[in-house]
Amino acid sequence: MLITINCANSEEQIAKPISGETFFHGNFDLDMHVGKPVLINFWFPSCPPCRAEMPDLQIAFEKYGEDVAFIGIQQMGSDSEKMGIEFIRELGLTYPVMADFGSKVQANYEILSFPTTVFLRKDHSISRVWTGIIDEQQLNQELDAILGI
Repeated sequence: MLITINCANSEEQIAKPISGETFFHGNFDLDMHVGKPVLINFWFPSCPPCRAEMPDLQIAFEKYGEDVAFIGIQQMGSDSEKMGIEFIRELGLTYPVMADFGSKVQANYEILSFPTTVFLRKDHSISRVWTGIIDEQQLNQELDAILGI
């Protein structure tokens, strides 16, 4: 299912702050990426659809990672931080991922199902919220859109 947030200039939804320690890439702060589009992916290790889309997210990161900031947000309700780290290693993910302790980021973004991918424009207004599995072709389309390609 694709959920689109239609934004008129006066009603654009600006992304809520995200900051925290990633598993392998140090600190992440959305403010560090001002002027750069961002992909935010909400997931958890025991979620089969989340697992299914991860290889395509890694491919997208390898293709777009210089021009688009990527951050994975692990929901902590069902799985542990250790499970998240093992999951990342098993799948060979190289983009930044952080645990969402207390589900603060999830609540700020009103994420109700997994996986969910949020695409931010360069000004960090929300371009699209994609609920459910997203594949390589769909990722390319959405990333090209936020890059203006």
